[in-house]
Amino acid sequence: MTADEQAVYDAILDQIEELAKDATDPSGVKVTIPKDSSYSISTKPVFAVFRDHPEYFWIDASKLSWAESVPATDSEGNTIYELPTFPTGTSFFYAGFTVENLPQYRADLEAKVAEIKKIYLLQP
Repeated sequence: MTADEQAVYDAILDQIEELAKDATDPSGVKVTIPKDSSYSISTKPVFAVFRDHPEYFWIDASKLSWAESVPATDSEGNTIYELPTFPTGTSFFYAGFTVENLPQYRADLEAKVAEIKKIYLLQP
């Protein structure tokens, strides 16, 4: 990834927990592109985050896309993008996951990971 793509990747990671709050409104994740940058926003960092972080197994990244925020610029003239769903208002959670049941699925995953770690860390 380029330095600009890495910056977007890092911004997504810093805000990703916002996605657990509402299955149809991912706009809590925003990135700011400096006005003097030639970077053109792309989905590459979005997909890289979800490939690198399987703990976000409940997010269907194919249902997310970048759009200019409203307002589209901040007070310094930097462009702001957010992650709306496509089509607008639909859930970006994989089928079966909801805001209500997500904490239990996450707890189950953590328990399984701990179990596997315990088994393999005890093996010579």
